[in-house]
Amino acid sequence: MGTEEGNEQVLASRKHLVFAYYVTGHGFGHATRVVEVVRHLIYAGHDVHVVTGAPDFVFTTEIQSPKLFLRKLVLDCGAVQADALTVDRLASLEKYSETAVVPRASILATEVEWLNSIKADLVVSDVVPVACRAAADAGIRSVCVTNFSWDFIYAEYVMAAGHHHRTTVWQIAEDYSHCEFLIRLPGYCPMPAFRDVMDVPLVVRRLHKSRKELIDDSKEEQRVIWKLKSNDGTLKLTKYNHYVSLISWILQNGPTKRDNEVRKELGIGDDVKVVILNFGGQPGGWNLKEDCLPSGWLCLVCGASDDQNLPSNFIKLAKAAYTPDLIAASDCMLGKIGYGTVSEALAYKLPFVFVRRDYFNEEPFLRNMLEYYQGGVEMIRRDLLTGRWKPYLERAISLKPCYEGGINGGEVAARILQDTAVGKNYTADKLSGARRLRDAIVLGYQLQRVPGRDICIPDWYANAENEFGLRTGSPTAEMTETRSHIMSYTEDFDILHGDLQGLSDTMTFLKSLAELDAVYDSGKNKEKHWIRERMAAAGIFNWEEEIFVARAPGRLDVVGGIADYSGSLVLQMPIREACHVAVQTNHPSKHKLWKHTQARQNAKRQGPTPVLQIVSYGSELSNRGPTFDMDLTDFMDGGQPISFQKAKEYFARDPSQRWAAYVAGAILVLMTELGMRFENSISMLVSSAVPEGKGVSSSASVEVASMSAIAAAHGSYDNMKSFELGGHFHSKIEGLDISPRELALLCQKVENHIVGAPCGVMDQMASACGEANKLLAMICQVRVIANLRTGLLKLF
Repeated sequence: MGTEEGNEQVLASRKHLVFAYYVTGHGFGHATRVVEVVRHLIYAGHDVHVVTGAPDFVFTTEIQSPKLFLRKLVLDCGAVQADALTVDRLASLEKYSETAVVPRASILATEVEWLNSIKADLVVSDVVPVACRAAADAGIRSVCVTNFSWDFIYAEYVMAAGHHHRTTVWQIAEDYSHCEFLIRLPGYCPMPAFRDVMDVPLVVRRLHKSRKELIDDSKEEQRVIWKLKSNDGTLKLTKYNHYVSLISWILQNGPTKRDNEVRKELGIGDDVKVVILNFGGQPGGWNLKEDCLPSGWLCLVCGASDDQNLPSNFIKLAKAAYTPDLIAASDCMLGKIGYGTVSEALAYKLPFVFVRRDYFNEEPFLRNMLEYYQGGVEMIRRDLLTGRWKPYLERAISLKPCYEGGINGGEVAARILQDTAVGKNYTADKLSGARRLRDAIVLGYQLQRVPGRDICIPDWYANAENEFGLRTGSPTAEMTETRSHIMSYTEDFDILHGDLQGLSDTMTFLKSLAELDAVYDSGKNKEKHWIRERMAAAGIFNWEEEIFVARAPGRLDVVGGIADYSGSLVLQMPIREACHVAVQTNHPSKHKLWKHTQARQNAKRQGPTPVLQIVSYGSELSNRGPTFDMDLTDFMDGGQPISFQKAKEYFARDPSQRWAAYVAGAILVLMTELGMRFENSISMLVSSAVPEGKGVSSSASVEVASMSAIAAAHGSYDNMKSFELGGHFHSKIEGLDISPRELALLCQKVENHIVGAPCGVMDQMASACGEANKLLAMICQVRVIANLRTGLLKLF
């Protein structure tokens, strides 16, 4: 191995090596990053046999060499997608079983024989599980190169498909354990099956355009010279290090990457804004329209069908088009998150407008990385499908992506693979036992968690610290602050009604609200990397008007469990962890709107109408959208509230926003059951520290806090009485006549009829009626509740 200052090089080893490189059948992204690693191995003089189901052009477009051997075979199917945005979890597990489990014995025998026939020195997998076991059976070392593993991805699917699929996940993890070590790419997921790990930079495909190649054949070792104008003169690079240096030089010194040969070939002027549409297949029922784009924009469409007719401002690209050049020639990208799209967007500092995929656990990790470097704008799925793209694209081109990390991961990975093949052992970066245990806990949790809950990445695994001062999605701040310390915060705001009751988590939440004013004021915003949901929350409140805050705790099941379904006696107790909800109402003409919400209202040409806007903290640790908005008129049909069934269908349209049913559903229940009407717009901020999917009623605490805050915001001080139950706030608004017991019953309707979860009343009743340090006894059939402490029974 040779090293030049600041650049890694893969130099030809004295020994000719043979690599067997297995590529997963999940999408082109894996194949394209494999190309970059393989290219460097072949440049170093080695033979590479690639086992893949991807089309030949993916490899031969970039590599023309007799040392490249392609073998068409798929040994894992990856995730089966119903469309470009939706993964079919059951079909994924069934397909994997059909592809790799049922014929397992035959696969292993065939692969062992083949590996021995080509005399492979090293097996590389991205990230085919059975390849690692086959290598072990053949007596050959193996290495995986990836940012995720299928045991982690499939673990979430088991909850939907059935526990009998667990053995598939355990088998995958066992196969990976035969791997020598993991070459881990940025944006990685927990991968406890691997003993050792080596981290490398982003693997990014090189550019073909925007440069001039001069080949000097007279030299024994062919060298490539890139002629670029610079203050330092001509830049000369050898074929081994030109990739990382060239891209870094172009990005840092110019000429601008968007002013290149690609635009000239497509006939696009320098003054035209270009977005590249990169979904790898378009969602069903999606029709491209001319008015999707802002005036003067063009869209380059990847993967369009041959018979699809496009508007005049859309350009259909050839299926074999080389996307890195097209991405570098564009002003922003619109697509779904995957390793290939995110890595190339970061490398070329291209703003990325993305739409979430359902049920793909890799996405939160890549999305967090993208947004950390200020490169991402999330588009709501309904706006994608209805063609309301303009506010998102305009927002995207205002971003200034700031990724400055390495992009030569393909070169670095190839060097490590070459060294491993000749016998070098990489043990310096051994993955610690504690880290593997944490990863294993995450994986185990995925296999055990309650069906229907969003994936939650524990905060101790997140790449960046939570900047809120809150620990959303896990136990929150320790309640050891003294009252004097709490009261020192109140100088940031005025409490007009109610009492903090000495609750430090409520004080922390109020403090975070006050700090949002600084986030919204760009003059006060000194931080470089703001969490997106915090920015969204800062933009929906009028800081001169009243904000109503409610708190509702989770609950501990002491006795009874799910016996509330049958009307049995249950004992519950409120826990320290709670959900806080802040609500503000404003006249529609004075309400602050997000740009895409404003664009939707303008399209209707009806003037200001009541709107609901919700921000949910903690989305950076899950695969749910951080924001939700709707016109409140969507809850009305012919002057009457819509049915609960219609509302359930409304919220189910986009799985990434289905969580909003727990919050917005309270509004429809109040309209239907109590005859309330909402003429003003509503802004809501939800921050829950009740762990999701742990059996402590996180959903009930959200429902109770949301309905309490909404009811309080639509009452009056003269008619509102506040009192403490369970160490948290409850409100009885006499004009609405909502007691804690009735509040719980209304919240149960939200969960039963709008969310669609057939729960009993125990969870909501415990959150709404529980008292601190007391057991709440309920005979659910006749709705008898009692509080027990020190052996005394108190009925009310």
